[in-house]
Amino acid sequence: MPSLRQIDFTNRYNDGLQQHLNFIADSKDSHFPALKVVRILDNSWFFAHYSFRWDVLNILCDWTKVARRLGIELQINQGETLEMHLRDRMLEFTGDGLVECDYETDSEDERDDTYVPSTSEDDDSGSDSDDSLSCVSENLEDSHSEPEMDHDTVLRIWDRMREVRQIAM
Repeated sequence: MPSLRQIDFTNRYNDGLQQHLNFIADSKDSHFPALKVVRILDNSWFFAHYSFRWDVLNILCDWTKVARRLGIELQINQGETLEMHLRDRMLEFTGDGLVECDYETDSEDERDDTYVPSTSEDDDSGSDSDDSLSCVSENLEDSHSEPEMDHDTVLRIWDRMREVRQIAM
């Protein structure tokens, strides 16, 4: 299996981001065992203090936890670490390369931030997105010569998995 070490989602509209990230989480062990970096934001289009929509914030905050568990580092497009925290609804780009998202929920009930991978029937949404998906192989000292997995290969695997899920329904 080719090795994929980095995926970039740096489209300013975040179209399809949730579906892409769920796919990575569901198939990391089977399809992307060498994946170490997911770049999900292009910081060239947001200011130092930029307020994201709640749905995007929820995706980013949930995915910080998932990425840690999977051993993946979330980054912005320039390779700086993306770290999310729950307090207020802002992304702050600091000089040390750390981007923080803090927001509070308005409800008294505590929000469940636990990521639950989708089951075979859970996701029937399409993947019509303009997200940039670029796969870059890093030169690691201990890497063996596995071919780089390109954009089309990732999409073919994703489509195959979705077809299998639909057949199982």
